[in-house]
Amino acid sequence: MRRFRILIYTLCLSSCCSLSVSTAQAQLGQNAPAQSKKNTTANGINRESPPPTTDPEMTKFQQLQDQTVYKKGFDKRRFFFGGDLGVQFGSLTAIDIAPTVGYTFHRMFKMGLSFTFEYFAYNYYTPTSVERRKYFIYGGSIFARFYPIKYVYLHVEMMGLNQPRPNLDQRRWMGYPLVGLGYNQPLGERTALQLQLLWNLNNSSESILANPIVSLGFNIRP
Repeated sequence: MRRFRILIYTLCLSSCCSLSVSTAQAQLGQNAPAQSKKNTTANGINRESPPPTTDPEMTKFQQLQDQTVYKKGFDKRRFFFGGDLGVQFGSLTAIDIAPTVGYTFHRMFKMGLSFTFEYFAYNYYTPTSVERRKYFIYGGSIFARFYPIKYVYLHVEMMGLNQPRPNLDQRRWMGYPLVGLGYNQPLGERTALQLQLLWNLNNSSESILANPIVSLGFNIRP
């Protein structure tokens, strides 16, 4: 009879201990910090899920534009390519094709190079007639863009053009400092439409760029 009571006491004690341990584990599980979710790939490698973007509707191009740092050091995703198309008609006619390449140093700052190929025509007045003279112009420029507002930027550019001299059968290099505004409108994950309104600060009599200068182009990133 005594052995039976001891067995009952032992079973009761074991049950109480088990209940206490289970309760403690449950409380510990509720108070434990949440762990990051992991995805298992086909190779059995666990990878943490990336944090969601602030706006799930943003395209990859917009997300890239919105990031301050992509990764340390050189990042090929910071390159962008594209071009501008400038058209001007009237007594001065210019058709400008300018392919560009640039690099994003910061979300708010970019720099790049542009190469210009231009068809240029203007009216040359003589005492008895008006002649239409036509020339080809080529050159390049370096530019910088500052984005105070998303997709809207301030543009500063120094352009050098090899052009003919008026009234002379000669050519010369001419510098054109340009300033203005631009706007990027994303069209997809890697492309964006670009509109620029620039002003030529060179008031020389030999200047061939009339103000304002409006260009329409595009940007493509890798």
